[in-house]
Amino acid sequence: MSAVRPFPSDDAIAAPVRQTLLLLERLHKQLTNTIDRVLLPEELSLAEWLILSDLGVAGESSLSRIARRLSRDPGSLSRAITQLSRRKLLQSARSGYDRRRTTVSLTSQGHVLHERVARAFERVAWTKPASPAPSIEHLLALLGASGKSAAPRTTAAKAADRELSPQHDSHAPTQENNP
Repeated sequence: MSAVRPFPSDDAIAAPVRQTLLLLERLHKQLTNTIDRVLLPEELSLAEWLILSDLGVAGESSLSRIARRLSRDPGSLSRAITQLSRRKLLQSARSGYDRRRTTVSLTSQGHVLHERVARAFERVAWTKPASPAPSIEHLLALLGASGKSAAPRTTAAKAADRELSPQHDSHAPTQENNP
């Protein structure tokens, strides 16, 4: 016969959920700042960059395939493709075997922009933030961690953890109840 397991208290459930939500909010802010820092100077929206990036990797493709790969609505991508075409970053062509089907590909200008933005994202992703905020990699590691770290924690990482944990919150986990 199995023992009846008591249902955990609301505080035991709320504290990890709250910590996860705080981490997600920090990650969202870091990602938004990174995206804005790279895309705004190039006058690109995130949807436009995702299309350029997809075509830069996959090559010529139909709108429906791009939409599937990006898990996006074809209608919203269609508007972004129109904008990119107006800027002469994309070219489209009707399919020879199905006139209803259109494929799009990067122009030479589109390839140049794709490479420039991809390099900018790589530089930003590996650059230490100017503020004491934790890096995107650190936040992702915290979200994926189960409380056990494979690598020793650095002083900066421990400080970032303390910064994420509210000091006067009765719902925050303590050493006694945090496994």
